[in-house]
Amino acid sequence: GGRIAFKTQRSFSVPTSKETKATDEAEAK
Repeated sequence: GGRIAFKTQRSFSVPTSKETKATDEAEAK
């Protein structure tokens, strides 16, 4: 899923709550 790719891609930096929320919403759809 996109969440795994997102976390892997951003593993070097802590995602903001806004980015996390956007990812969660994308996964939920």
